[in-house]
Amino acid sequence: MPDTPAAPPRESATPSPMPAVDPGAVRRAFALTDQVVQDCPRRLAGSESCHRAAEHIRERFAEHCAPGSAVIETFRFHPKAFLKFVRPAIALVYLALLLIWLDQGALALVVAPWTTIAFLTQIAFYKGTFDRLFPAATGANVLGRVDPPGPVLQQIIVSAHHDAAYVFHTMDRLPRFYPFALVGTLVMNLYAIAAAAVILADPGTVETVGMVTLIATAAWTPFMLGHWFMTGDAVSPGAGDNMMSVAIAAEVGRALDQAKRRGDPLLAHTRVVLASFDGEESALKGARAYCERHAAELFDPAVPTRVLNLESLYRLDHLCVQATDINGFVPLSKAMNDDLQRIAHAQGQAQVTARGIAFLGGGTDAGEFARRGVEATTILGIIPDASSLTLDTVYHSPRDTTEHVEEAIVEATLSLVLAYLVEKDGELQACR
Repeated sequence: MPDTPAAPPRESATPSPMPAVDPGAVRRAFALTDQVVQDCPRRLAGSESCHRAAEHIRERFAEHCAPGSAVIETFRFHPKAFLKFVRPAIALVYLALLLIWLDQGALALVVAPWTTIAFLTQIAFYKGTFDRLFPAATGANVLGRVDPPGPVLQQIIVSAHHDAAYVFHTMDRLPRFYPFALVGTLVMNLYAIAAAAVILADPGTVETVGMVTLIATAAWTPFMLGHWFMTGDAVSPGAGDNMMSVAIAAEVGRALDQAKRRGDPLLAHTRVVLASFDGEESALKGARAYCERHAAELFDPAVPTRVLNLESLYRLDHLCVQATDINGFVPLSKAMNDDLQRIAHAQGQAQVTARGIAFLGGGTDAGEFARRGVEATTILGIIPDASSLTLDTVYHSPRDTTEHVEEAIVEATLSLVLAYLVEKDGELQACR
């Protein structure tokens, strides 16, 4: 949940190069997104449908990437561990509250902390401490590479994710209630810990604490039920979140390849890696697998790497860059954000600012790279804070189809990414 926008970046006297966007690029991006949404419904991370989507994407990447570089890399993970731990955690909270009412403070103190630990490790910090308690599955990352004509002096990963999210029913049907449901379980869990400690410290408070516990439980149960029923089996179509971003990444590859084939390459010394990750909706597991497998490449001092991630592109007036990630705990690259804002402003997109994600606001694949020390940021087309949630919100809803994605944001994002790549490559050439 982004907080107050950061101050605008410094202005530059020299506008960045602005490569022309192929008029057919937007049409192709929508066509690929519609194809995957229709042919691969229920693209839950690690599912067979998600694997079919990965093959669609690999075929598209292969059209314009270096021969043999468009590949699918598989990895093992536990896709349901990120969100499906919520109901067992809520059950533990109710058990702790019952134990308090029964004057079993010691047992309540044994039970209650596990919910807090689970929330902090699974949701707040994306650590996956309890992942192995859930079934394993195979994820599929899709990679491609566009090489420059000259020696490779830097690498920029243009990434997105192709897995789709569970429908968040509470956010979809009761958007104003959703933030309270999200924190309701954690609030009651912290209350349970405090109440158990009080009756252990002073047994004479048992009756008072028991009565307060009954009242608090009754008052907060609507919020906890809102959290209990937040997800079920329904899966979002995932057009804006996030197949359209994958399609834009594919168009970046097309633009670079076609320019090189014409003998007028846009980049001289920059390798561009196209990456479509699986498992983003399961706490960034695809990005994590990539980081682990490609660690030597990511930290090669001879070829520094940046990550430019694309996420949830819906409305042009919401286009922004992300200042922090993973619930606000991981800072993203200020240098990249400053450059992207300056370029966007030069292209007439004065609304582009840097926004930070607040606690329990979630995370993007850029966060997994950034917390390992890789320079990274995300371009967003949504403002997912409480004030922006309405009944018209399509993010994580059954209505997340291409009709709710503006053509203008697709064109603007593609232009912004290409201009950024050209500028960074130009800086290399100026230093040679």
